[in-house]
Formats: sequence, C-alpha cells, structure tokens
Amino acid sequence: MKSNSQPATKRDLAELESRLEARLDTQLGPSAKGIREALKARTESLQQVLRDFQSEILKGFLRHHETQNVLLRLLMNTASVLHQRMETVELRLVEIEKRLLLNPRNPDPNR
Repeated sequence: MKSNSQPATKRDLAELESRLEARLDTQLGPSAKGIREALKARTESLQQVLRDFQSEILKGFLRHHETQNVLLRLLMNTASVLHQRMETVELRLVEIEKRLLLNPRNPDPNR
C-alpha cells in the first residue's frame, strides 16, 4: 500500500477487502460463511422486491399512457371533424359569392 499521504487506488481497496475477508473468516469461522449467505439471500430478496416495484410502476405508466392515447385520438378526431365542417362552410360561402358576382342584385329598387 502507498504512504498515508497518497490516495488509495481501487487495487489498494481490493487488497484491503480481501485481507479483511480473510481475517473475518479466521476469527468468525463457519459463522462468517453463514452471515455471508444470509446477507446474499437478503440482497437477492431485496433485488426481487425492487424489480417487482419497478414492474408495477411501469405498468401504471403504461395504463396512463394508453388512456392519454385514447384521449389524444378522440381530440384529433374531433379536430378532423371540425376541419371538415369548416371546409364545407367555406365551399358553400364560395358558391354563394360566385352566385352573387354572376347575378348581382340591383341595390337601387328604382331601377
């Protein structure tokens, strides 16, 4: 290991970890192995619970997304229908304007 004034490297930390594990194994004996196995089992159990939470959250987002898609499609359909109706009104207005230009009414009733 380096002197105390220099920062530790990953390699230094790995060496320290292996020395500590060896010391624990010699001091605790078989109980250290049991503790490690219990810790590993707890870790795996916790990981599974976190995966389950993640799945539930994603399912919730999916339901929300599907609802929003339905509402968006409904809004787009409504906008499309309104656009078609507006086009129909504009076409009718153009037809009326054409008729008025071709057959102008006499604004003066005395004529």
